[in-house]
Amino acid sequence: CHLARAGRRVDVADTLANKTGLVYVGMPHPLAVPAVAWLVREVLPRVAAVLRDDFGRDDAFVERHAVLYVAGGGDQAQRWRRATRGAPEASKARVRLVGALSDVGLAEELLVLRRVFVAPLFNNTGIATKIVNAMSHGLPVVTTPGGCRGLGLPADASRALLVAADAAAFAR
Repeated sequence: CHLARAGRRVDVADTLANKTGLVYVGMPHPLAVPAVAWLVREVLPRVAAVLRDDFGRDDAFVERHAVLYVAGGGDQAQRWRRATRGAPEASKARVRLVGALSDVGLAEELLVLRRVFVAPLFNNTGIATKIVNAMSHGLPVVTTPGGCRGLGLPADASRALLVAADAAAFAR
């Protein structure tokens, strides 16, 4: 499988082993910034610890995989920086602001580059289309209970969607 990007062919990674990091996609509105701040302050340090302590991964692996890529925001993408205020320096260093993406750029981010889609939704209503989009691309999704609202998922959806109510469970 491949994507066409700027006139060139980009191969889609066929295994998670070739992908790195966590990706969050969205606009930096007043409900989303605190959710990303929670990822930065509470989840990222735990992801690094789980990889290192529970799975015995070396520092190089942890540095590649315990990274949060924040995509989206259009001309307001700089507002994502508010999500890192007050976070430990080690956590801030694990955040990459990708900014606005075209449809092809977003598809590449989801299909080619990233390992897990994260969607901590605490105050949402309706269906979280970002979760449906990530799942449709075959990307594993970790979300909070709010991310399941309106999806009508079958009981065996845990193969594609993990639901975690707290930071420790989210990191695992």
